[in-house]
Amino acid sequence: MKKIATAILILFTLIISCNHPENKKDNYDSLKQKIIGKWGGEERVPGLYISTNSVYSTTWKDSCPYFFIKDTFFVKFTDRDTATPFGKMSVNKDTLTWVDREGMKTFAYRCQ
Repeated sequence: MKKIATAILILFTLIISCNHPENKKDNYDSLKQKIIGKWGGEERVPGLYISTNSVYSTTWKDSCPYFFIKDTFFVKFTDRDTATPFGKMSVNKDTLTWVDREGMKTFAYRCQ
């Protein structure tokens, strides 16, 4: 009886995992594609430039590599040993939003 219950449990787990509609890696790759471009404030003046592997702000000396852990955006500044988390990031149409650790939302708008 235990073998049947174990087999059913394994089968059930496989069915759920195979039918899960989202692949997390695809979601973050998709988010990475969505953030590429020029971003600015409400006046739409570019101040943040995001490429496929680096980010540059007009207030920084150099461009820096970035990466995601889940949906949290990290920047590796050249003068620091560890990466700096900027917060959970999302894109809705032409608006980039990130929420920092304190819950403060920052918005940027896509520039042409």
